Amino acid sequence: MGWFLSWIKKHYKCILIIVGIVIIIAPAIVSVAYLIGKKYGGIPTDITADGVLSYIAMIFSATATIFIAIIAFAQTEKTNNINDRLLQIEEINSTPYIYIDEIGSKISVLCNELSVILKLNNGTSSPINVHSFSKLEIHLKIENYICTVPVLLPDNSILTILSHKSKEIFFTVNDKAINQYFINFLEEMKFSAFECSVTFKLNYTTSTNTYTQKVNFGITQIKEFDSFNIQSKVVYTDYLLQKV
Repeated sequence: MGWFLSWIKKHYKCILIIVGIVIIIAPAIVSVAYLIGKKYGGIPTDITADGVLSYIAMIFSATATIFIAIIAFAQTEKTNNINDRLLQIEEINSTPYIYIDEIGSKISVLCNELSVILKLNNGTSSPINVHSFSKLEIHLKIENYICTVPVLLPDNSILTILSHKSKEIFFTVNDKAINQYFINFLEEMKFSAFECSVTFKLNYTTSTNTYTQKVNFGITQIKEFDSFNIQSKVVYTDYLLQKV
């Protein structure tokens, strides 16, 4: 129906001209036929003043009906669009969503242990339960090195984030060899870049509907001069949310 209304809006001038011509020509033809039949015979006509008035009334009635139908179709289309937008808003409001605070998330080295700190923010209007974390996958872009890092949370624990609040989670490298590899790399390089990804499940505390959210993000590391003072920054994030 939308294409029909668009076509009418685009060609309304031509439609009005054609309708006007038809309204004028039809009674003109009848009138000419009446005059010819009256003068020369051979064309029987029963035209009367009442018939002409009935014809004009019918034309006005049909025209009004057509315009009312067009207006009704347009209003229905507009109402459907509004309903679609309201459904989209309702779906967004009913879907839990967590995003990473790019400023508060970083890579940290403390006591020769490498950790990835993610600050998770809840920007919705309801508390969200975050659980079932996967291991954090770290891809060292320069040397094409990949490792997975577990999250420091008890098994089956649930992290509840209140509305418009945030919480930090820590992924720590427990393997000594991998840990030392990353630390040596950070000590040698003044600039490094990591691609990371993690998946977790989440739901509103008031709902049983569970979603899986995958987060891909990049972290850059800049070492100041020759010291081990490292500035870490999340440079991009990419989210994929699916209902379980």
